[in-house]
Amino acid sequence: MKPFIGINCDLSREWPCRLSLYCEYYEAVKMAGGIPILLAPLEEVKDIEGLLNRLDGLILSGGDDVWPERYGQTRHARTNLVSKERDAFDFQLVRQALDMDIPVLGICHGIQLINVVMGGTLIQDIPSQRPSDAPHNSKAVHKVKVERGTHLYEFLKTDVLTVNSIHHQAIDRLGEGLKVSATAEDGIVEAIEGTRRSLIMGVQWHPERMLEDSTQRRLFTAFLEEVKGRVPKRA
Repeated sequence: MKPFIGINCDLSREWPCRLSLYCEYYEAVKMAGGIPILLAPLEEVKDIEGLLNRLDGLILSGGDDVWPERYGQTRHARTNLVSKERDAFDFQLVRQALDMDIPVLGICHGIQLINVVMGGTLIQDIPSQRPSDAPHNSKAVHKVKVERGTHLYEFLKTDVLTVNSIHHQAIDRLGEGLKVSATAEDGIVEAIEGTRRSLIMGVQWHPERMLEDSTQRRLFTAFLEEVKGRVPKRA
């Protein structure tokens, strides 16, 4: 049985009201042998728990920025917020997924979300708050160093990785129960993972936009292999 992988969607109430998700996430899950399930924001805790009971893994998609009051800061002038409905849903989704020991892979906004849910903070705008020569917040690519002994290293089998850079925020203080698994040349955190029982991973780049690269594809195939090992037999 192929595993069911939930992917959270963006929500816009501006006319025309819409849910949205870049197709690359959907294609990456299919390519890796999973069945993508697109998740619209829900409000009731019991509904979210019921949804997660039907999923085998969770991919947290990219998007705009986490609400800074979640980590005790005021909004920076360049912070561009996700919808309040998505923010509330995402936080409850991640909290419950971790409590239920569901494997989680966070991408871009997703890595930041994991970190904040686990008590960490964010750099709200790298260019103004942590300027460097590395090309963050652009369509350029740069190198990241992958730490040996991490799940990420075991998944990708490489010390150095070329990634895209489509973000202006990043992890600042690391959340509880997390460790850094990759960094950019300027020290910006590019990947994290959990130190406890659950398979928790997050990457700051967008591997779903680099599926022509076999190393980037391995992130999804290895994640799905881990998920498959946990999938119960269904009737």
